[in-house]
Amino acid sequence: MKRGYTGKLVYDFNSGGNCEAKIKERWYRMTPISFRSFGGDRRINGEAYLGPVYYYRTNIEVEGTNKEAICFDLNTENYFGRKRDGE
Repeated sequence: MKRGYTGKLVYDFNSGGNCEAKIKERWYRMTPISFRSFGGDRRINGEAYLGPVYYYRTNIEVEGTNKEAICFDLNTENYFGRKRDGE
């Protein structure tokens, strides 16, 4: 039986571009998987990106976020590819 994340992640942007996120007034380069889940200001190759934000390692869109953080869905059965403690 397959376990963990087996679906193909959606990238609504050029994942080969320079993906950056603004954290505390500074721009930081990010991997595409983290970039798509960042809830704050984002840009690709210096141009603002206003696309959807997804929970980390899922294709589930986050609604109404503007936090300078990566969005995680703690209610999923698999979190970082393994079951959480106590479940």
